[in-house]
Amino acid sequence: MQIYDSQMAKLYKDFELYNKLNTTGEFPINQDDVMLCAEWDSSAGTPLNETYFVQDLWGAGKVFEAMPEKHYDIGSRVDYFIAHLLSFKMPTVLIDIRPLETYGTEYLSFIQADATSLDGIGSGSVESLSALCSIEHFGLGRYGDPIDPFAHLKAFESVQRVLAKGGNAYISLPVGPTNRLQFNAHRIYFPGYVIECFKHCELLEFSLCTEKGLLRNAPLQLDSIYMAGLFHFKKK
Repeated sequence: MQIYDSQMAKLYKDFELYNKLNTTGEFPINQDDVMLCAEWDSSAGTPLNETYFVQDLWGAGKVFEAMPEKHYDIGSRVDYFIAHLLSFKMPTVLIDIRPLETYGTEYLSFIQADATSLDGIGSGSVESLSALCSIEHFGLGRYGDPIDPFAHLKAFESVQRVLAKGGNAYISLPVGPTNRLQFNAHRIYFPGYVIECFKHCELLEFSLCTEKGLLRNAPLQLDSIYMAGLFHFKKK
């Protein structure tokens, strides 16, 4: 309450000063249009160590460097990662179990499907694929998907099946010292376990989203939980 009173005091002080300085009378302020918007004590936008911000820049940078003819994505955030890809005109196919109205957005195609199997996508046909903070939710019912304790493993296999030889996969998952499930939020993975699951691929990079931003080429042995471990795999 004390903070609110302080903000209101500043608001009306600024209101009075604006009216005093507004000598032309243009854009007059009606009393009903006075609104409290107190961003003066906040950071200039999203904190640059925020997990989604860091991981999505990492992933988009990887795709930009490789510049495939087409990129496939499984369930990543549209407003962050997918938007980054579309900004440099990357033809992108987004796959998600939930519906999405694309409104004719240029360079974006959408497939509503259960990505555990990636049915309809040919084996060895995909040059570039990502799944940023999505596969850890599979099989938990959180997004209306069927309960399946092995759904994430099926997705790992499907990703490797559709990847072309030399194709790139950019995978982001919560990571920690041991495998762990927080139902029905997500799984947390020991990095070595993920690498073993991607037996048809070579690990090119393992990095972390940390409170200090991106930690590239991080150790696989962890002593705490991180909301995003970033894996860059290449199909053998």
